[in-house]
Amino acid sequence: MNRDFSRDFTGYSFIAAALMLWLGWILIPVHIDIFFRPGDFSSIGNHLSLYIWMYRVHIFGMIVTVVALTALGSLFPRVSSRVLVYPGIAVISTGMAASALGAAFFYQFGASGAVELQGMSPEVIRDYGASLKLDTQYAGCFYRFGRVFTGLGMVFLGAGLIRSKLLPSWTGFSAMLIGIAAMAVIMAFPDRENLYFPIFHLQSLWLAATGFAVLRSGLSLSDS
Repeated sequence: MNRDFSRDFTGYSFIAAALMLWLGWILIPVHIDIFFRPGDFSSIGNHLSLYIWMYRVHIFGMIVTVVALTALGSLFPRVSSRVLVYPGIAVISTGMAASALGAAFFYQFGASGAVELQGMSPEVIRDYGASLKLDTQYAGCFYRFGRVFTGLGMVFLGAGLIRSKLLPSWTGFSAMLIGIAAMAVIMAFPDRENLYFPIFHLQSLWLAATGFAVLRSGLSLSDS
């Protein structure tokens, strides 16, 4: 197969996004539940550098996902399926941006709290966590809406991929199923983070698999 810069950039962007999203999340040493607990700050402090860097990798993975999807959209010819693909990409990008804002809150206040609360009494630590409760609710809301929007966008994108037939049909069908599952779980069980994790793993796998599908496809814009 002749190499093509636009196709290669798109495919490898998908794979990079999958690795950054998934590995960043898996390697975060302390995962915050709905709210910060007093013991979270000492745990973060024990792995502060890893906590900071893995959150950065995870958040950058969300942005690289937007890059990959935008690149994929640019590869689509003037076919009717673009009316599904482009809105899907736009909604997923909105969802990723919202999720990144939510993640940035836990990244910032987890790290800064671990540093500022070193040597403080349990009462001070408890009060600090309580002072973040309202802001944490907003951050959690960003996360939840981000996941719902990402799911909705995947439904549109998946339908466009199926209609276009430019990539294998499984890329479209799996995107739609993952998107529907994400919306259903988050809207039905908004406070059950553990129920969403299998969907997150599937989304990351979808990104990587779609990246390989793009690399093997005939999609092309460039002449070389």
